[in-house]
Amino acid sequence: MVYRAWRPYEGIYLKRSTDRGATWQETQSLYYTARNYGGVPVVTSSNNNAYVVFRITVDLVPPGDADYYMVKSSDFGVSWSDTMFVSDTIASGLGPDLTLNGGGLHLIRGKNLSSAVTEILYNRSIDEGDNWEGPYLLSHYDTSGSFWPQIAAWDDSNVIVSWTDYKYSPYAWTGDAFICRSTDNGETWGQPVQMTDLHLVKATDISADADTVFLAYSDYRYGDREIIGNISYDGGRTWAGEVRLTEALGQSVEPSCELRNGIAHLTWCDGRLDPEWTYYEVYYKRGDLLTSISEPIGNIPKSDRIVNSYPNPFNSSTTITVNYLEGGDVSIRIYNITGRLVRELETTNKEGGEIKAAWDARDNSGKAVSSGVYFARVSTPQAVKIKKLLYLR
Repeated sequence: MVYRAWRPYEGIYLKRSTDRGATWQETQSLYYTARNYGGVPVVTSSNNNAYVVFRITVDLVPPGDADYYMVKSSDFGVSWSDTMFVSDTIASGLGPDLTLNGGGLHLIRGKNLSSAVTEILYNRSIDEGDNWEGPYLLSHYDTSGSFWPQIAAWDDSNVIVSWTDYKYSPYAWTGDAFICRSTDNGETWGQPVQMTDLHLVKATDISADADTVFLAYSDYRYGDREIIGNISYDGGRTWAGEVRLTEALGQSVEPSCELRNGIAHLTWCDGRLDPEWTYYEVYYKRGDLLTSISEPIGNIPKSDRIVNSYPNPFNSSTTITVNYLEGGDVSIRIYNITGRLVRELETTNKEGGEIKAAWDARDNSGKAVSSGVYFARVSTPQAVKIKKLLYLR
């Protein structure tokens, strides 16, 4: 966890945990000076590698100059590199957000391109932050603003960005959710895609796990702000449709989402406890991406929940294999792309080990299903895993 604090000057600090957050080690100072203030830090990590990007105000004289810098660690935060330059921002808008995949590091942020307009810029590094490419403009440079950029990446080549854009909005403080996708690791980008058309979106967040992408945003369509979600199972090409995720008595704002093993985790700020909305509390919920049913989920070694299917794609039947070492009841249910239960497969394995279940592309009544995308949902007492299946008749 990284954050900024005043002690007494603004600096960047870090807390780390090696036991899933049960305990936290001593605070580390990553950047601190009385002259050049540091702010808006963001962190991402994979295995033992960790990266922190933050803004340093290098010139306080108006209009000011705030650049982005990075520190990195190869031992999960025990020791850190010297401060490394990332990008000259001139002046900073909202952001940044940072993520990584097999192809490198990906940074997104808002930038004030003029006194009245903020747009969305992207940088990438393919050598662990030693050198950065960009910035590249992702939103359209026009007279309206683009705000609240968020980014997600997966595999070696897929990157997706979300933000709020005011270009089509008649309102002063709300706009629409937009996304932009790259399938070549940020080398080239598609055109921005408008995800809403009511012009009532305030803030977005986006997360990805393999080809499953979860987009969340705060929206005024119900009077007060509530959180809306949308899911894509093909990397952001097509979307299942909007779902209302909160029904609060007060404003629900600033969503943050994360995908892990078929479960969508959502946090947001909510003013339900204060009728005047002068303060907010943080709330959390989670749900199965296919059924929207919240279930407990634990932490077990990755090797204990390996799920495969072969053949996939298939045209007659496929065999789903689960390597589950701890033993106990395991269920395998097949859902279609709308989330409707199609088939529940029989599994018996109390001792642990390899489980195999064949699906013959028929539903529970024995009727053949149509061609398309399906999802095998594997549930154990400790975890849930989703496997995408493609049936071609």
